[in-house]
Amino acid sequence: MRQNWFMAKHRHVLTLKPATLVQPGSSKSRPASSRLDLLLSCLVLMGDSLMKRLLCHCIAIWILCLAYPLSASAQSFSFTFYSGAPYDWGYNPSIASTPTNVGCLPNSLLCDNTAVIEVHNGHDSPGPLWFHVGKIDGSGDITWNTNAYSYAGGWNPSVAAYGTTIVEVDNDVVLPGLMWYHLGQLVPVPTQIQLTGLTVGWSPGFPLSGSGWNPSVAVSGSTVVEVHNGQSTFGQMYSRVGTISNGYINWGPITPYDQGLNPQITVLGSTVIEVHNGQNTPGKMWYRVGQITGTATKTINWNPSVPYDSGWNPKISYGPYGLIEVHNGEQTAGQMYYDYGSLSGSAIVWNSRGDRFDSGLNPSVTTFGNSIGALEVHNGGNGQGEEWYNLGAFIYPPSPPPPLQ
Repeated sequence: MRQNWFMAKHRHVLTLKPATLVQPGSSKSRPASSRLDLLLSCLVLMGDSLMKRLLCHCIAIWILCLAYPLSASAQSFSFTFYSGAPYDWGYNPSIASTPTNVGCLPNSLLCDNTAVIEVHNGHDSPGPLWFHVGKIDGSGDITWNTNAYSYAGGWNPSVAAYGTTIVEVDNDVVLPGLMWYHLGQLVPVPTQIQLTGLTVGWSPGFPLSGSGWNPSVAVSGSTVVEVHNGQSTFGQMYSRVGTISNGYINWGPITPYDQGLNPQITVLGSTVIEVHNGQNTPGKMWYRVGQITGTATKTINWNPSVPYDSGWNPKISYGPYGLIEVHNGEQTAGQMYYDYGSLSGSAIVWNSRGDRFDSGLNPSVTTFGNSIGALEVHNGGNGQGEEWYNLGAFIYPPSPPPPLQ
């Protein structure tokens, strides 16, 4: 892992606080011993004549580790956020990321640049929605375009990205009712125009069928998944699956799938993970894993809901190197927490839960598809104001698993 991942740096005038390792909670598992640890143990044992007979066992273990490396699902890993910086001004940010070759050398096979697309409200009330593009290079440095730009009007936006395709959903007003979606394309532009060399070209907005509140969206390939509440309080939640075609999304039926509040969705391949609150106030949070099925009309086969932590307004992202969830402890600005783990069948194996990483409100997170990093954004206080980011990284001993195909 590149050393630069342990210091999130911002361009030009923004200088970060020194990167400080966030101390994990007591629930965090200890990383498994590396092969080097095993070899050193063998060398130590050789110095004790009474234990030389164990040397052959150590060598056997060493050979087995080389011959049968741990799989991604079984490998122990940790995750750490490091100090971030302010990047914009607004309310209720949502973040997505996608690999990009913009800024890479021609024909480069080692480029792992990541484009990040953030959307937010300009105020803590319905009105202009804004997008802000950033780029993280292979050394872990982040650059944001100088300005955010308005792309629509609405409330409570959620964004997802795959390849060069961007999908956004939002409410029309604060109350439950009409919801909209927008499609965008990540396009290269001269760096003299935008510092990252990237921007988003947006389509007009299209209304989503049905009535709802607090929509969340995820995309994998041409498949889009959307979830929302049917009301502004605890109650029925709904999902739908669509396919992007010719500049539109062909949506399948709206399907009730659970009871809760604040549903949030992530997808990798055909696997869907959803998280939500189980009541109208901070408390027990639940996750649910599903599989997208069907061809012409796609639906989700859901597994039962499982409680996993306590908090408020959870967000989750599932990538090739692991999954991470962020949430507030209360309904107002204050301590924020993260959980991380991996998926095993239809269950999440949590490596750690309830680790504190920053103070703020409305956290949102994205994992990178081409590297071990992740990016979190949030409000610094209760109303509109400074928005902040934190970079983080999955840490695997001795090295990360290969990306999923």
